[in-house]
Amino acid sequence: LRIGEDTFSRFAKIIRALSLDPPLPAGEGFDYDMIIKNIYHFYRVLDLKDLKLIKLILKNETDTMEINLALFYKWLMSNEACGHKEGIPPTIDTLYRYAGFLVNSIGGRAYLFRRKTKLRLLLYYYSLLIIHEADKKKLNSFGVDITPFLEPLAEEIEHYPLLYFRREYAGKLIDIKNYYSKRR
Repeated sequence: LRIGEDTFSRFAKIIRALSLDPPLPAGEGFDYDMIIKNIYHFYRVLDLKDLKLIKLILKNETDTMEINLALFYKWLMSNEACGHKEGIPPTIDTLYRYAGFLVNSIGGRAYLFRRKTKLRLLLYYYSLLIIHEADKKKLNSFGVDITPFLEPLAEEIEHYPLLYFRREYAGKLIDIKNYYSKRR
């Protein structure tokens, strides 16, 4: 791709660019311009080289995607334990905005449904976990309600044979559903 730098440096620039202009995860019904802005979010924020790099990674890392996303999620959520250096990893607010965008917006959901099933399910799963963590920390500033998504995603994941840890994912989603059921 001739990106002109090592992969980690490029990755850090991508994260910074995404962090500087996060999408709005709610309110599209009040502002139609926001729908368009969300639909084209990644194409506005990232340049063509970044998009090609991400597409190449997704294409070539399919076999290890499940493990890589688990490690990536742990790293993303380590912000408080490991410290925040030069915007890496992004803040919980930035993660929450992207997770809410993927789960709760037309643009984000359209993005997910254009991905292969395995990647879509994993991104959806980790997005719900991020929103749940933000909610527990009283940082769910847009009021994204994940409860309607938990059980259907748990069922879909449990019946998708290409996820090695599908039972653990489904169990975690049901645990979160029970968490919210007890609080209502």
